[in-house]
Amino acid sequence: MAPDEVFLGDLCPVTSVYQRFYEFQYHPTDCNIRLEVLPEDRLLFVSKIIFKSKFSDLEASIPVACAVP
Repeated sequence: MAPDEVFLGDLCPVTSVYQRFYEFQYHPTDCNIRLEVLPEDRLLFVSKIIFKSKFSDLEASIPVACAVP
């Protein structure tokens, strides 16, 4: 998949391309990233990775989350 077919949250594009992965570097309040406060002073960032094919109508999304102490 090409970097212009993958997005974070509400269609924020890839910010860096590496040989084996793509990077999304955004502020936690961008891209419709949700923030939840968990017990024991932990934060949970919730979003999704969206794939939109350039060559067909195929679209898919994968939920992603990150817990931070």
